[in-house]
Amino acid sequence: MSSSVVDSTSGQRPRRTRRARTTIGLVSACSGVAQGFGRFSFAVMLPEMVRTYLHSYSLAGSLGLANVGAYLIGTASVSGLAARRSSRHLMLFGLVLSTTGMSLMAISPSLFLTFVAMVLAGIGGSFIWVPAPGMAAKVAPPRLRGLAMGLAAAGIGVAVTVSAQLARSLANLPGQSPWRVQWGIQAACTVIVLVLAVAYLPKEQVGTSEVRGRARDLTLAPGWRSVTLAYTAYGLSYALFFTFFVAEIEKHSHLSTSRASFDYGIIGLVSIFGGVFAGRVSDRVGRVPVMATGFVMMAGSSILVLYGGGWAQLVAAVAFGLPMSGVANAVAAYVGDLVPPRSFSGAFGLVTLCFGVTQAIANQLGGTLATLLGGFAVDFKISLVAAMAGAVLSLSAGHFAKRARRAGLNSQT
Repeated sequence: MSSSVVDSTSGQRPRRTRRARTTIGLVSACSGVAQGFGRFSFAVMLPEMVRTYLHSYSLAGSLGLANVGAYLIGTASVSGLAARRSSRHLMLFGLVLSTTGMSLMAISPSLFLTFVAMVLAGIGGSFIWVPAPGMAAKVAPPRLRGLAMGLAAAGIGVAVTVSAQLARSLANLPGQSPWRVQWGIQAACTVIVLVLAVAYLPKEQVGTSEVRGRARDLTLAPGWRSVTLAYTAYGLSYALFFTFFVAEIEKHSHLSTSRASFDYGIIGLVSIFGGVFAGRVSDRVGRVPVMATGFVMMAGSSILVLYGGGWAQLVAAVAFGLPMSGVANAVAAYVGDLVPPRSFSGAFGLVTLCFGVTQAIANQLGGTLATLLGGFAVDFKISLVAAMAGAVLSLSAGHFAKRARRAGLNSQT
């Protein structure tokens, strides 16, 4: 009888492992199409859209603001809905919105509908990204939570890389604007992910009112103000760098669209491994050192873009790609370590809401400054300052967490 129990248990473990891998893979794919395609691919198509359709970087900034503003609205909604709806339902709804938004971008005949499309893609991105790290961490053992969260975000880097290569491949396409074709291809890929998610994302039971998660559990975590402000600084720094990277290196270093798209793709390619590597390292050495180091690397990337040339831009892309996913993963893991699992989506939603505010400001501010000043140098200087502020705030969060641990030890003795 005991042998049958052992056999049954050993048979269940591979099945659980397969289910966990399938879930993390699907979460990664969902994050990739919603963020890497639905939101971040706008940056690589930005110069071509300005040349053929928008005719103004200020208007492009407004379009980016619509996307990020909608992302904020969606994030606030997710924080409220997380206690009543499963992560699966939230993510499927986000995929539908992302697909609709990208499809509309491909065929939109007017600026009004283009803005509507960006709004839909922005809301869709939030409904996927906010619950995604928690859903991945839930199926992983506690010692591998950071790694699971990193894998959940790896799909974003894959999608960014694919988006950059699509832009290069379609650059000389005759007839219809290449950027419209790219939006259409990305929408088709998102449909495929949606079908797979409907079929294979695990169904979850939403907890009763006694165990329902609360977003305000975030305020019980030591250093929550510092980590929230650090993520806020990350939103400003990364949005300015990422959105205007292609446009700046085309202008500053006189690179071709193909070469600029290649460098942009390097950011996405490196970020695939950045989140995974950062997650595994943070599982071992802690979340705060990974956050602080990532911010310093982001600052160094801005310096390379501002004062370097030629291959320095490629180095900047590599140096930025690692922390782009690494910092976000470390922040999510920091929050996940300190709040109950049922409260993660709501708590991380609040942190993401603050991140989104500065991201929204960055898109409009960056586009307006570029129009007024005829270049993007000031944008990258602001990105540099914000990254350094994020490094200081990360260390501050670590200080409060360490003080809380000491107080806990003292109370036990």
